[in-house]
Amino acid sequence: MIIHTDKPITHPFDELDLKYESIGTQMEKPMHQSVKYYLCPDSACHEFKIGKFIADIYQDGHIIEIQTGSFQSMDHKLSSLLPQYKITIVYPVVRRKSIYEMDTLYGTKKPKKSPKIGNILHIMTELVKIKKHLLHPNLDFLIFYVDADEYRIKIEDRTSRKTHERLAQYPKGIPSLYTLKDKFDYLDLLPDDLELEVTAKTLQKALKLNKSETQSLIQIYKTLGLLYFIRKEGRAFVYQLVKKENN
Repeated sequence: MIIHTDKPITHPFDELDLKYESIGTQMEKPMHQSVKYYLCPDSACHEFKIGKFIADIYQDGHIIEIQTGSFQSMDHKLSSLLPQYKITIVYPVVRRKSIYEMDTLYGTKKPKKSPKIGNILHIMTELVKIKKHLLHPNLDFLIFYVDADEYRIKIEDRTSRKTHERLAQYPKGIPSLYTLKDKFDYLDLLPDDLELEVTAKTLQKALKLNKSETQSLIQIYKTLGLLYFIRKEGRAFVYQLVKKENN
């Protein structure tokens, strides 16, 4: 389910320091910190100690964890805390971004808009890492879909094809929030005109995913009981999607 909001995201910094020497060196990255303050402005609820764990946000028995990295690191925490607490994992996805290239000599160059648009379905590659917890009644997810300014520095590494390193992302504008509280919310992530009979190939094309992301999506939707194998056509597996409920 998508939550419509008119509240823009702001940076919880007294003064935004974008100097080359300081950007990207914060213990807590700007994306993580901005999302945390957006969801809960009360800093008394931040970095809350629960047993041997630290929750990003804790309010009235509800833990909110913001994951900008791999969900694999959440596995032990979920195993320990899910029996006693409601947990929401927030997954930021950059929708559109402006790229700023930083230079040690000449400062920051004019931004360039990236032609790429972030895909909310990228969360599937992370969900497979905690698939065993997916059906737990105390666990849900929030996709935080937001534009961002991205700061990069050019690097010279002859051993790698990498030419730039990302230093930090600063979210901006009004986010779109997608809640995944029950299995039918996952169907709302799919296009309305998607055929109910699908293969990995047709899903990959329709959803604009790569092969690995498509296989992750198939695993998750099968786990949730939203996708069923029905037959083979040549070498392709054909699946049946559960039909969306009418609102």
